[in-house]
Amino acid sequence: MKRNKMKDGVESVDGIIPMTLFRSYGKIKKLSLSEGGEILGYAALIVFFAILGMAVFYSMVAYLLIRIISKKAFKRNLDRFQIIQIITLMAIVFSIIQSVRYQSWNMAFPALGLLIPLLSLNLSMRRRRESNKVD
Repeated sequence: MKRNKMKDGVESVDGIIPMTLFRSYGKIKKLSLSEGGEILGYAALIVFFAILGMAVFYSMVAYLLIRIISKKAFKRNLDRFQIIQIITLMAIVFSIIQSVRYQSWNMAFPALGLLIPLLSLNLSMRRRRESNKVD
């Protein structure tokens, strides 16, 4: 490890300059990694919870809209499992469309891999319901 002292008094290790905070009066204060890590950690948590909240909000909106549309337009009551299955199917189809649109095949193939078990689950649940109706 090669340490160099720069003209401002900031020390660099192997040519890497540590994070600095520029004050308005021109002096440089060296930040320790814990200070910078805390700031970035809190920002990452805020972004994580914002994205999580957005996903929950839009999932609830989709859940309610699918329930209302199925009751009013198709005169059919769907249970929670079927509504969640429709939301998951729409998310997978959306990701496939986006990956084909941007030609990102490494995202399209895993989404297709998720689509096959979901459709298989749908068929097995339909068969189970039909066998319960016969009995």
